[in-house]
Amino acid sequence: MPGPRARPMAWMVAIAIAVAALPACNFKRVSATPDASDDDAAMMIDAPDDGPVIGDASITWWDRLWPHRREITIQHTDLVGPVQKFPLLVRLPPGVGPADLRFIATDQSTILPHEVDTADAAGTAVWVRIPDIPNSGPTPVLWVYYGNASAIDTSSGAGVFGDLYVSVHHLGALLTDSTGHNHTANAPGNERPATTAGVVGEGRDFDGVDNHLDLPQADETAYDFTTSLTVSAWIRRQDLGTVPYMAIVTKGDTSWRLHRDNTNAGAGFGTTAGGTNDNLGGSTSIDNNNWHHVAIVFGKSKKRIFVDGVQDTISNVGMTIDTNDFRVTFGQNEESSMGGKRFWNGDLDEIRISAAEYDANWMFAENHQVTDTGFVQIGGEETVPP
Repeated sequence: MPGPRARPMAWMVAIAIAVAALPACNFKRVSATPDASDDDAAMMIDAPDDGPVIGDASITWWDRLWPHRREITIQHTDLVGPVQKFPLLVRLPPGVGPADLRFIATDQSTILPHEVDTADAAGTAVWVRIPDIPNSGPTPVLWVYYGNASAIDTSSGAGVFGDLYVSVHHLGALLTDSTGHNHTANAPGNERPATTAGVVGEGRDFDGVDNHLDLPQADETAYDFTTSLTVSAWIRRQDLGTVPYMAIVTKGDTSWRLHRDNTNAGAGFGTTAGGTNDNLGGSTSIDNNNWHHVAIVFGKSKKRIFVDGVQDTISNVGMTIDTNDFRVTFGQNEESSMGGKRFWNGDLDEIRISAAEYDANWMFAENHQVTDTGFVQIGGEETVPP
């Protein structure tokens, strides 16, 4: 009878050589839930110490408690220049959020502040604070995570706008100030403008007779801008009529005001300095029943008017704007000494007031993100891998 066959040794040698050739690899303990401690009953796995591993080692997922996400890309080359700390408008499709939304930077770690503006059957409109949007180089990407029914709502206008503006008013059902500075707008019931469809959610329809919104008298000193300011609004008016200097956002005749230019069809920027009145008038028509983004900017001894994201006119003025005791009002000029209160007849939305001077890059981006629906693109839904 033949003896036992000798076991081939070639394959064993090959395995030994392959194992010896492997690089040294440090491992760490990674929990199956993001906040598990050593005492938790959560399953622990060994994973290479090269960052978070969720399911497939090639996929990075911010937090498994949020089972769905979508990629958001910004078409940044549309911009005329970079912007920093920018409140980006993101329009999400139905079924995404709103209470459990988390916006995460490309690093899959940094949480970006956000404020939900409007949520209805058509989707959710959100303002997201972006640290930096260049206008060249790689395409900026962020992610929205959702689907966590137990998540708390972290929507915060103060986190998005608080250090940028004195007040921000979306003018929807609530007239609160989104900056967290509590400059809530108000008016007596019969003088309060009705809600209407705005550029983002709801705006307000002013009747030109007595409709207006006032910021608190106790807060008026917060708007005593002397050396710099930016005031912007989205406006819509079919025919400006004959009311001179029809008011949009004003702090009276003896300080600053955004209005229509006298009886012309352009926007106007009025100021008083040393008791002397100065009115800068724009040339771009704003009375064609379309929404227009209008802004007045003052700084470095220059007054500028922007319409639809583009500088309309500029003037060099060596001055310091006077202050007064009048409150800021929307749709009227409380201090007007002639022609009544110059009530606005038309729609207003997204009023923003800042003590800072914002540049042309910012003005273009503010307008473009609303008017170009392709500027911010939302990817398809992804689901956390097993």
